[in-house]
Amino acid sequence: MDPQVVKVSEPIPASEFSYTSSLNREFPIHVFPANSTAGSPPVPAIVMFHGGSWRTGTPRQFYRQASVWNRLGVTVLLPVYAVTETHGSTPHQSIEDAFRAWQAIHQNAVALGIDPMAIAAGGGSAGGHLAAALATLTPPDFIADHHRPSALVLFNPVIDNSPEGYGADRLGDQWRSYSPLHNIGPAHPPTLIMLGSRDALIPVETGERYCAEVRASSRCELIIYPDATHGWFNDPGFIETLRDSTRFIAETLSLEPIEFAEPAGGDVSQPRLRSEDLAPAAE
Repeated sequence: MDPQVVKVSEPIPASEFSYTSSLNREFPIHVFPANSTAGSPPVPAIVMFHGGSWRTGTPRQFYRQASVWNRLGVTVLLPVYAVTETHGSTPHQSIEDAFRAWQAIHQNAVALGIDPMAIAAGGGSAGGHLAAALATLTPPDFIADHHRPSALVLFNPVIDNSPEGYGADRLGDQWRSYSPLHNIGPAHPPTLIMLGSRDALIPVETGERYCAEVRASSRCELIIYPDATHGWFNDPGFIETLRDSTRFIAETLSLEPIEFAEPAGGDVSQPRLRSEDLAPAAE
């Protein structure tokens, strides 16, 4: 597959269904179904949340990645959630919507043809925070039978909401209750974190701390892209992060990998520093 073609493509979702948001409004979840034949067993899925500081953004951010992951045999679901500039909402409502959308996806798993025990989550920046929240935070009281994601795929994610991190000014005195870094437990799923070495919002040290905690019981892979800044994965780092995230999804969900075409003249992709210890820490 030629990633350059994917980079300039404009895929669209095949369908959508809705869930009731924290604002008591129906919000859509865009669906990119896996490339599978009718009558196939349930397929794995990944739910991706767009970035935008809980203020802006749309699911379109991950349409291109979704079209590639479909070829792995993965259904990709992209929820609309409450954001400040569109809905007048707070970050707390964005987080609640992530749990509401996640619950709706599980409730519709049979109709969607997906395996409810093989649903990963991911996102970029604030969307990465929402995905990590599903793996670490205590669900709202109205959420019954919460299933944590089977894996996390995080593009420069907001994972530290302390005053030294990002978002404490908007989350308030209870920031610790919403900060994934401060709520990592023993059942954390395998995780990929992709960060730029020059990300002014999410320092490399934050990713290192998160992975160090996760590795007490699970896999955490941290990839650092030299000289990359926040949001680099959208462009110019689309191809590099697409390759790394696709590989991780295939490995984690036990799927056949996709072969990416090399650019003319050989592989000229951005060098990256890959975390060496991918396994749980030794006793």
